Amino acid sequence: MWYYIIVGFIMIGGIILSRLNSAYHHEMLFKRHINIKNSKLQKLLIWQSDPFGGHNDNKKAYRGKMTIHGICFYIAWALVFVFCIGFLIWGPETPIEPFEFDEGFVCSTLNKAVVLMSEIIFGCFAFAFYSLNIVHCRDVKSNKFVTVLWWLVVITMWVLSIAAVVELIKLF
Repeated sequence: MWYYIIVGFIMIGGIILSRLNSAYHHEMLFKRHINIKNSKLQKLLIWQSDPFGGHNDNKKAYRGKMTIHGICFYIAWALVFVFCIGFLIWGPETPIEPFEFDEGFVCSTLNKAVVLMSEIIFGCFAFAFYSLNIVHCRDVKSNKFVTVLWWLVVITMWVLSIAAVVELIKLF
């Protein structure tokens, strides 16, 4: 039971990360975007807060702009979602050496482990990309200590995603 709750929360987290990556700001590393005219789609797909400021609203001129990499993350997350659902239903339920994350949360079959690792890989990659955009913010660049901390976050997320890929390959 805990497995499906955790996987569901990770799925929701992937949608939030896709929304974060879709918000436009002029200081971003990758600035390519498309304009979304429909206000309901803007609120649904694009993070309306300033991607660098957190609690501040994004400038009105930026709220309708959706980044190209945000679209790519939505598409990738949809593919991961479809893959995960399909692999849970039709994937091999081959027993593996169980690994336990917390009391009651055990991953003991191949299909469950592959789904969990796929979501972790995507989540780490999406957060690393978002953090990479934050590193290029003027406020972060002005403080060397904060810049180093954000670079550590970027590197840690890349390492975690690579480690998850290696572990996923080992499962097969």
